Amino acid sequence: MPSDEGPHRKYYGITPAGRAQLATQTKDWEGFADTVTALLSDTRAATQPEGARS
Repeated sequence: MPSDEGPHRKYYGITPAGRAQLATQTKDWEGFADTVTALLSDTRAATQPEGARS
């Protein structure tokens, strides 16, 4: 695309294969993040004094 300032701009788009890969990695990341969150929640609950637990 022409530009008045500097070289022509380049625009990139995600391909169908890229969208599929993104969906796969997003699902993997969400599973990992949920697991870490659960582990941290269990650790915090186990380290709180008896009266502080809800």
